[in-house]
Order: sequence, then structure tokens, then C-alpha cells
Amino acid sequence: MIVTAKYGSLEFEEVAYPYNPNAHQEQLDSCISSIHQKMKEAGKYEMKDSFEYSEKIEEKPEH
Repeated sequence: MIVTAKYGSLEFEEVAYPYNPNAHQEQLDSCISSIHQKMKEAGKYEMKDSFEYSEKIEEKPEH
């Protein structure tokens, strides 16, 4: 699973691999937590609600 948060030219991404369909919500929550941590480190956390979040399921991510 690849979770992306995008706002304009800003983009944060986190990968959960291997993807487990039985733990989808847990993996999604973990990815979002990791993205929020990256936002904090970049000084963009206060904008977290402005980002558009998306997820893509891939059996073998390219990353």
C-alpha cells in the first residue's frame, strides 16, 4: 500500500509492505502517522488538514 499526502507541489509518501488486506486500516493509520511525523519534521504539520490523502494498493511497490 502506498499512501500519499499532496498539497500543491508538496508531497509526502509512505509505503506499507507487504500489504496485508486483513490489516488494511492498521496499515493505513500507520502510514498516515508516519506522514504526519514527516510533516512535523518539515514544519508543515499545521497544514495537515489541507493535504489530499490517497492510497494505492500494490502487491509489489516500485519503491
